[in-house]
Amino acid sequence: MHARFAAVIVVLGGAAAAAPVSIVAPGFHGVDVTDSRLRFYAELVAQAMAGGELEVVTQDDLSAVLGLERQKQLLGCADEGTQCLAELGAALGADGILRGEVARVGAAWHGSLKVLSAKDGRSLAARQVTAAGEEQLAAAMREAAVELALDVLEALGRGSVRAELAQRERRATVRKVAWVPLGLGAASLLAGAISLGVAEGHWSRLSTSPRLADSDAVALASGGSSLQATGVACLAAGVALLTVSLVLLILGREPAP
Repeated sequence: MHARFAAVIVVLGGAAAAAPVSIVAPGFHGVDVTDSRLRFYAELVAQAMAGGELEVVTQDDLSAVLGLERQKQLLGCADEGTQCLAELGAALGADGILRGEVARVGAAWHGSLKVLSAKDGRSLAARQVTAAGEEQLAAAMREAAVELALDVLEALGRGSVRAELAQRERRATVRKVAWVPLGLGAASLLAGAISLGVAEGHWSRLSTSPRLADSDAVALASGGSSLQATGVACLAAGVALLTVSLVLLILGREPAP
């Protein structure tokens, strides 16, 4: 999953043709969770979602832009469909509002993420996670945030991001597969070279040892022929495997930026 997360960051960071989607994250609500932990999860999710196609304005950013008193008024939104949400989004020119909740129920941790349209309050995307511990919750929240970002971009007509991510994953899979014929091809070439070398030794011995018994000469000739045929076959197989590997590496390469 770490590789997928890194790929998402590369895709989000590399696509900047259109204006980025702006999401406001005014802070998370919690059940039996301290304020410091809520701020941590809010920042964790915001960082995981942010990229070239999507930017996230956190509670600290709101404090700097709106001021403490005005922020308190806007953050008083309790109803997802109220005018307050639209006002909060309009204040920063945002496309959506990120609402998050973290709850601890016994030994289990639950997280909920939802992005609402800043224009009409409708839900653009939502994700929920459950974890046995807080460490697992942090990892699950980060992964859910990445998927949430892709869902939001799709809901707002930026679906090419997920398609590009899938294409990158296919290329990565092809590159991994390419190493198999590459290794087999190298081994075949080595085996072929060794076989031809031993066969050459047999032929050399036949030509430089005039007192060989007939049975020994026949054995050397037969062995030399077999080794020579094996060597040629291994070399041919090695070249073919290396060609396949080269083709796969070409198909799996990333396009130049």
